[in-house]
Amino acid sequence: MSSVASRLLYSQKPDIAGLKRVGLVQKLLVVNLKADAIPDKCAQSKVKPGVSPLQTSEGATATASAAAEELANFYSTVLFPKECVTLKLHPLLSPTDTLQDMTVNAESVLLILLGLNTKKSPGADEITPLILKQCARSLYTSLTDLFNLSLNCSMIPMDWKCGTITPIFKGGDRSDVSNYRPVTLLPVISKVLERLVANKLTKHLEGNNILSIAQHGFRKSHSCLSNLLLTLDDWTLAIDNGNPIHACYLDMSKAFDRVNHSILLQKLKQHGVTGKLLAWLENYLMDRVIQVRVDGALSKPVAVTSGVPQGSVLGPTLFLIYANDIPNLVRCKIILFADDIKLWASIHTSEDCVLLQEDLNALYDWSLRNKLPFNFQKCKMLNIGKCVEFTYTLGPHRLAWTTDEKDLGVWISSSLKTSLQCTAVYKRTSKILALLKRIFGRFTRQTLPSILNTYIRPTMEYAVQVWSPWLQRDIVLLQRIYHRATKLVTGLQSEPYEERIESLKLFDFCYRGIRGDLILTYKILHTPNHPLQKLFLRRELRISRIHDYLLAVILQRRHRSFQGAFLLRELCNFYLTVYGTREMTPNPEMPVPTLSSPFWILYMPTLRKKKS
Repeated sequence: MSSVASRLLYSQKPDIAGLKRVGLVQKLLVVNLKADAIPDKCAQSKVKPGVSPLQTSEGATATASAAAEELANFYSTVLFPKECVTLKLHPLLSPTDTLQDMTVNAESVLLILLGLNTKKSPGADEITPLILKQCARSLYTSLTDLFNLSLNCSMIPMDWKCGTITPIFKGGDRSDVSNYRPVTLLPVISKVLERLVANKLTKHLEGNNILSIAQHGFRKSHSCLSNLLLTLDDWTLAIDNGNPIHACYLDMSKAFDRVNHSILLQKLKQHGVTGKLLAWLENYLMDRVIQVRVDGALSKPVAVTSGVPQGSVLGPTLFLIYANDIPNLVRCKIILFADDIKLWASIHTSEDCVLLQEDLNALYDWSLRNKLPFNFQKCKMLNIGKCVEFTYTLGPHRLAWTTDEKDLGVWISSSLKTSLQCTAVYKRTSKILALLKRIFGRFTRQTLPSILNTYIRPTMEYAVQVWSPWLQRDIVLLQRIYHRATKLVTGLQSEPYEERIESLKLFDFCYRGIRGDLILTYKILHTPNHPLQKLFLRRELRISRIHDYLLAVILQRRHRSFQGAFLLRELCNFYLTVYGTREMTPNPEMPVPTLSSPFWILYMPTLRKKKS
C-alpha cells in the first residue's frame, strides 16, 4: 500500500510543485511584498550578492575591509583635484530678481516627512526614513528650527556631509573594481533639507525662464520621451524633405563626479543665487567625504574634491545650472538630457557640415574651460538618410560613424526603422519571462496582471510612443510575449489567445499602445508650457449639441516616410474619424467625452475601463 501511495505521489510531484509555486506567487502578491519579495528572489537566482575578492597589484583581496579600501581608492581616482578657476560670466538676471536667502515653514517640512519612502536605506547616521515618517508630527517643528538655523548661518553639520557607498556589481569580471557601480547613501535628514532647497531653487530657475529649453533632464514635464520625440520629429521632417541628417552623440566622462566647485559657485551667482543661500551652497559642497561599505566593513574616509554629491537631491539641479550655457554655444540644433548631448544638422551642402564641425569645436572648448572632458569612446556620428561623407573631430579625436546608436535606452538606426529596438525589447522581455517561469512555474488569473505590470510592461512600453512598431513582423514579434505569458496561467493553456486576454481582462500590446498615445496626448495638451505642445495645433470648435468645448488635434506635419514611427498616428486617425467626419451620438448613460475633463479617456467606448 505504501509503495502504491509513493508511486502515486511521485507521478503527481510536478503538478504539486507547480501548485506550490503558484501559491507562493499569489501569497507574495496578496501580502504587501510584490514590489520587493519577487525581485529579491529573482536577483538571488541570477546574481551573486556582495563583493567578490578584488584583483590588485598585490594579489586578490582577502577581507571585506581590504576590498572596501580598494574600492575607495578606485572611486577617488575619478575625482578631480580641487582647483580654483575664474570665468568671465555675465549675470542673467537683474539684482531685483536674485534669490538671496530662504526660510522653510513647518508645513513644508511635515509634508516631506510624511512623503518619505520607508523602503529607502539610511545614511551614515543610521536614522531610517521609517522612523522619521512615523515620528513626523513630533519632529517636524524641531527640524524646521534646525533647518532655518542651518540656512541662516550658512552651515551644514559635518555628519550630513558623509556619504556611505554601497558597491553594486554591474557585469563583467567580478574581480575588477571598475565593474562595481557606487551607490551613495546620504543621511535622510539632510535630504529633507535638500528637497526644500531644491524646490526653492527650481522655482527660481523655472519662474525666471533661465534654464535652456534644450535641456530635458530632471525637469517637470520633461523626460527621455520628450527628448526623443522632439528629436525624431525634426529628423523625420528633414528626411521627408529629402535632406539627410548628421547627428553627433556626445557623452561627458563622469560628468557628475567632476564638476568644478569654484566654477559651479560662479554659475550659481550668474543664475541669480546670491547672499546667504549662495554661502550655504558653498558650505554644502565643501569638506564632503565618502566611505565604502563592504559586508559591514568601512573604508577610511575619502575627501570629495569635485562633483555634485551623488545620491543627493540637490545634485541634479546643480548640474543643470553648470551645463546650462551649452546650447548657447552652437548654431546647429541641440538637445540634452543632463550630460547626454545630441547635436545635429540637416545637410544641404558641404557648408552645413563645416557649420556642424564648428559647433563641435565650440563644445570641445567649453569642456576645456569648464573642466568636464568628453568620453571620446562614447562619442559617435550617425548618418540618417542618404549618405554624405564628411570627417568630424572632437578636439584631437576623430568621431567614428555608426549605423545605429542607443539613445536614452532606445535603439535608433540610420534608416529610422524600429526593428532593431523591437528585437532588443523582445530579447530582454523573453529573458525576464523565462526567469519568472523558471522560478514560479505557473501563475493564477489574479497574479499574472501584477507580474506583467511589474516586470514585462516597463520594458515593453518604455518610450513606446517613439518606437511603436509599424512593420507587421515587429508587431507579431512583440505580441509573442503576451501569447507566451498568458499561456503560463493555470487553466488557460489550451484556450485561444483572444479568450485568454478576455478572461484575464487585459489589453493586448497594440491596444495598450493606442491607449498610451491618448494618455500622453492628454498630458501634453493639459500641461502648461509642455515641451511637446508645439507638435500640435489647437482648433476650438463650438458644437453645443455635443458638448461645449471640442479640441481638434491636428499634427503640424504629416510625415509620409516612416509613418507610425512615433507620430501618435492612432490618435490622429481617432480624431479625424470621430471628431472630424463622423457624427457623434452620445450614450445617455455615459458622460460626454470631452477633452476638458481629466477623465475623458475613461469615457471612450474603445478603452474599456475594467481592463489593465
